[in-house]
Amino acid sequence: MKVVESFEIARGLVVAVDEPSSLPVGKRLKALVTLADGAILRAPAYKEWLLRRNLEKLESEAYLLHGLTKSDVPLGSNVEFEIEPNPMGKAHSSVVAEAFKELGWTLVQEFRTADAGEPYEYLFEWRRDGDPIYPQR
Repeated sequence: MKVVESFEIARGLVVAVDEPSSLPVGKRLKALVTLADGAILRAPAYKEWLLRRNLEKLESEAYLLHGLTKSDVPLGSNVEFEIEPNPMGKAHSSVVAEAFKELGWTLVQEFRTADAGEPYEYLFEWRRDGDPIYPQR
């Protein structure tokens, strides 16, 4: 995809690209921007909704790129997006599991012994924007 338009907002750089994709809106993505000199920039990204005032099919889409500016990504740059998996975390005690919850992690699964006793492992997923915050050890 080629960058056909860009502008900066408080949350980062928004780029409009020349072709639509099937990527989901609001899911954490990884952007790989290839510049004219062959340099590659990486940035966390999110697909954004374009303001639509009519029902015609749009020929471009917009993406928010965190940590980049207009001067970093000239018009005509190539950009590719990949869905980035959410960071995961593990706890082996209920005390540490509670610390994960207090920091905003989502409990995905508890692993229990065969007799269904107290869990011996907890699996968490970071579903918030930004970098994950891990409990202190």
